Amino acid sequence: REAFDKYTGGIVDNIAAMDRVDGVHLFLHGGMAVEGVPRPEAEIVRRVRELVGDDMPISATFDHHGNEVRDRLKHLDIGLAVKRFPHYDSDLQGERAARLLIRTIRGEYEPTMALRKPGVMFATGYGGTHTGAPQDIMERARRWENREQDAFVSVFLGWTFADVPDIGMAVMVLTNDDQELADSIAEDMNAYILERKEDIEYPIPGVKEGVAQGLQMLLNEPGKLVFANMSVRMGDSTEIARELLAQGKTDFVVASLTDRMVLNDLNDNYSVGDKVSLTV
Repeated sequence: REAFDKYTGGIVDNIAAMDRVDGVHLFLHGGMAVEGVPRPEAEIVRRVRELVGDDMPISATFDHHGNEVRDRLKHLDIGLAVKRFPHYDSDLQGERAARLLIRTIRGEYEPTMALRKPGVMFATGYGGTHTGAPQDIMERARRWENREQDAFVSVFLGWTFADVPDIGMAVMVLTNDDQELADSIAEDMNAYILERKEDIEYPIPGVKEGVAQGLQMLLNEPGKLVFANMSVRMGDSTEIARELLAQGKTDFVVASLTDRMVLNDLNDNYSVGDKVSLTV
């Protein structure tokens, strides 16, 4: 909570210190969790709105792993989420939001939103948009955008591991002063997600089963094998290492665990080709 108030306060203070502000854009995520603040990113937007007043347009871009959406709409005019995972379209969505914000300031665009929450939650480690149901859902959103001028369709896959009240998938549709169109697109996307909900996840073995499968593969075909922990994006957990030891395997490397003292020792005292024995 202390960190949240510090950085949110910094955002508000920076805006307040500007000589002239015609509109505000916020680059947010959507999956934040803060003790004592049930909907933190909605609270960020609310505090900015409290500063700038009701007449100034506020836009924001989000990661598609966001959860809380509904309360943000109370204080937000424009909202877009990335459609790709990995998020290589972040720059594109930022540019689109900036153009919409400028058009809104000029009176050329009247942001009109619709929101649906299909009631679907899944582990978004599965959520690569290059294949399967996540790809099809995002492509459906893109087709709506291609078909309807000035319509923008954002699908939040959600962030399953956050302890927040609004967890789960969401659809947010933005149009230019056309509530009927916004609701129609949102309904279609909501229905399609429910139609495909059984296809979203695919089986990934647990740690014990996965390690056993991998070691059997090595017995059948010796070589090198990568065990990927799909539940921890940074890959810095030790469950797989622990299970490898439990199943009698010792010749492995945990690539993302680092020991700064050991790295400094290697850099300062050894050269390529040296044999070393170190405690990590």
